Amino acid sequence: MKKALFNYLQGVKARTPQLVWLLIAMLAILTLNNLVLRSLLSKSAPYLSRENLPLIWDTLWMATLLYVIPILIPHRITRRVVLITELVLVSAVHIMDLYLVSTYQMPYCDAIATPIFATNSSEAHGFFKSLRLDMPFMLREWGKLLLAIFLPLGISWLITLAKDAKKGLLHKRITRFQKYSSTILFIVVLVGAHILGIGYLRKTRVVARDGAIQYSLHAPIARLYLSSRMLCQNAKHCALDYRPQQATPQEVTVDSLLPPHNVVLVVAEDIYPHLMHCYNPIVSDNTPTIDSLLQAGPLIKLDSVYSASDNAALAAAWTLSLCPKDSPNSWDTYPSIYSIFRVAGYDSYWLDNTPRIAHGLDVYPPLAADCDDLFFTNLRADDQEWTNIIPYDDAVLNRLKPLKDQSRLTTIHLMGARSNIWWRIPEEFYRYNRLSANTDINLSGDALDHLAQYYNVVYYQDDLLKRLIAYYQDTPTILIFCSPVGVYGEWHPYSGDQVTPETRGQVPMLLYLSPAMQRISPTLRNQLLQLNTKRHNLSDLPQLLMRLSGIKVSL
Repeated sequence: MKKALFNYLQGVKARTPQLVWLLIAMLAILTLNNLVLRSLLSKSAPYLSRENLPLIWDTLWMATLLYVIPILIPHRITRRVVLITELVLVSAVHIMDLYLVSTYQMPYCDAIATPIFATNSSEAHGFFKSLRLDMPFMLREWGKLLLAIFLPLGISWLITLAKDAKKGLLHKRITRFQKYSSTILFIVVLVGAHILGIGYLRKTRVVARDGAIQYSLHAPIARLYLSSRMLCQNAKHCALDYRPQQATPQEVTVDSLLPPHNVVLVVAEDIYPHLMHCYNPIVSDNTPTIDSLLQAGPLIKLDSVYSASDNAALAAAWTLSLCPKDSPNSWDTYPSIYSIFRVAGYDSYWLDNTPRIAHGLDVYPPLAADCDDLFFTNLRADDQEWTNIIPYDDAVLNRLKPLKDQSRLTTIHLMGARSNIWWRIPEEFYRYNRLSANTDINLSGDALDHLAQYYNVVYYQDDLLKRLIAYYQDTPTILIFCSPVGVYGEWHPYSGDQVTPETRGQVPMLLYLSPAMQRISPTLRNQLLQLNTKRHNLSDLPQLLMRLSGIKVSL
């Protein structure tokens, strides 16, 4: 046993200097990867700066660990297989980073995992097929990668040749130094790897516990581990394949069956009526479509509609299910509006441009799964505010479904102003700036920039609503535009003025009736106009939809 252990340690000592080239190659590849990320994602600080210390430490630990693993393997063939696997893995991650960063401004993280959550295989295929690269750039990076692998290997080979040539000329003292240098080097590397690894794992636990990870601050293998772990947690939390309680035919009755028609619910996140011209004349003219339609008559504006809750998840649950507001029971013990309309003979379709897994959006995936069909145009698994390549909300326009021989309840869930408003709209909708953001509140220049950009977001949503109406105007359609959560704080997050208690939680609600819909239901417009006679809550929406469609439920 002692002899076997001695022989093993002797082999480890001999392999330590032989594989130094691997350590250098790993450091070179990972450093190239870091430089690509830092140059494209954050140009504010040099690579060797205090800001990048976590990334550098992660890189050193990862390279050291990948160097130590083959050293500890005594079997030659197994060692070579592991060594080649490590090089291929790290190189593949680096190449994938080049693809994703050059195209989507995001590294190898949950962007790779999100096609798993795509609603169909064509989405995942289209995600990778859409990658378009600058070939000179890719050729340069391939050259750097090959140089990072073969230059250390070539230098190591030349050093070995030189050592063999001078072997007989070495002094006895130098020979003794060489005998122990490899052992000392291995011990230093092993201890260093443990120190760096423990520090890294401690930081990882803290980051994972906080639930916010900036993937660009981690080495490739660390990003793979972190994103996989966080995705599993979020997927489990969001219950992607879970469906709430189903309504039964005995619980649903239909008084009058209308000819095939559309009921379209457009839900846009974080759109506040206080900063929409159609609700507040003091605001710049950022809702021209809504203003003209209100004047012409086909659009109805409700002035006293409020969010069901200041919590985004509860607001969604109480708005789109029959769970009563402030109920102590779980919302999923009640049927959703999609289950009820399905029993009533409607087809249901969910079209979404928000991340399928994100904080505050965890109620929406089960609601989407409760529909007959669903499609996510946004393939991200979470909000990534440090990247400026996010699908615009007009991506949903390419996935709208025409009306056929069955009535359909369609929900179109939009990003609206969620996440970073600077990356929510195309540049052609940058209509307002700090000079045109008129306000009687004394705001700083940066605050005026944010206010102006929010006006631009609303301006873009107004144009999107115009295009949605244009799509549905020739078919019998009831279209409802709303936002799930209003402003509950004392101060408005964008305009900076004080929010009066009676207007806290107010949300926009706009109702559009197509000419064909008014023909098949002449009394419908008067019913909608009557809604402005009193204050409403979004938890009343299910009852409103059922009343307009002649559906009754007895639970």
